[in-house]
Amino acid sequence: MTPDGPRGPNRELKPGALTVARMTGLPLIPIGVGASAGWRADSWDRFLVPRPFSTVRVAYGAPCFVSRDAGEQEVAEAAQTLTQALADLSVRVGDRVDP
Repeated sequence: MTPDGPRGPNRELKPGALTVARMTGLPLIPIGVGASAGWRADSWDRFLVPRPFSTVRVAYGAPCFVSRDAGEQEVAEAAQTLTQALADLSVRVGDRVDP
């Protein structure tokens, strides 16, 4: 599931993923993906399509658990942690999107 939702804005974490993690007890695992060459869609999310024979890089972050009885503060901290992890992973794989 994409953390910025189906309508964006791009790279802005929405509460849906955290709600699912909280309700199921399953972790959210941040993932960064980048390519050495690709095309960007002219859409709000600048969707990346790797070019043939390009190198695709994938990096995984630490799982983030949100307990079922988490309060607003704990959910906000998880959101901040995930947002930072996703940004760090994007830089690590070379995925930079111009605004």
